[in-house]
Amino acid sequence: MTATTSAPPSVRTFRSRPTHQIQAVRLHAGNLDEVIDWVYVETGAKPLWNDGRLHLTAPNGLVSAQHGDYIAHDLFGFTAYTATEFHTLYELYDLPPHNLDGPSVAGLHNRTADCE
Repeated sequence: MTATTSAPPSVRTFRSRPTHQIQAVRLHAGNLDEVIDWVYVETGAKPLWNDGRLHLTAPNGLVSAQHGDYIAHDLFGFTAYTATEFHTLYELYDLPPHNLDGPSVAGLHNRTADCE
């Protein structure tokens, strides 16, 4: 992005900090109850599943998400992103915890598919 000449001299250019981390999950039928419980425990407000969308209270008002969207939690609260918006802003920082009785490394590749 380049500076424009139409902006007043007091306008400054900013960029997002690369170390900003969030917790997020991609919403699908198999984790709907888990996501609802997570939001409820963190906020005390139970999200509502209605008309194929999950409606929840966010710092800037009510937001909704459908299957395939991401529910994200940061310092300010919960918000929802479409997959395109989410992947534009964030990249995967960690892998699921290693479990000796769990999936192999090849199995981890399949588990991270929810993040793509």
